Amino acid sequence: MMTRVPKVAVLWRGDRETRRTATPQNNRFHRVFEELSAIGICAEPAVYDEEFANEVREQLLTGIDVTSLPIIWDADFLYGPRTASGEDTYVLCEINVSSVFAIPDQAPAEIARLVATRLRNGSALMDGE
Repeated sequence: MMTRVPKVAVLWRGDRETRRTATPQNNRFHRVFEELSAIGICAEPAVYDEEFANEVREQLLTGIDVTSLPIIWDADFLYGPRTASGEDTYVLCEINVSSVFAIPDQAPAEIARLVATRLRNGSALMDGE
């Protein structure tokens, strides 16, 4: 039996060059990546802009159980048109730049702990857990 490797992406807004060169080390979320890595979780950067929204959508949805998203989210998604088979699609509504909080020093470790818990349990965490 094959074990599915969970996929974790950290999403933020940027231009195509930022997307092309993004690594876990060269962005403002580097501490989150470090803490995830420290507990054995490999996360990937997901840089977004409307110009290449479909690329990002494919990156995020490939291999991800969308029912377990998100722990921390910096973007709002709305339902898009249903597919021909009746499945939901999603459209990025906005990136919440104005409401993004500064990440305190202790937050990356807690974010990593929550991601690890979710991945181990295979289920979504509810607000306040």
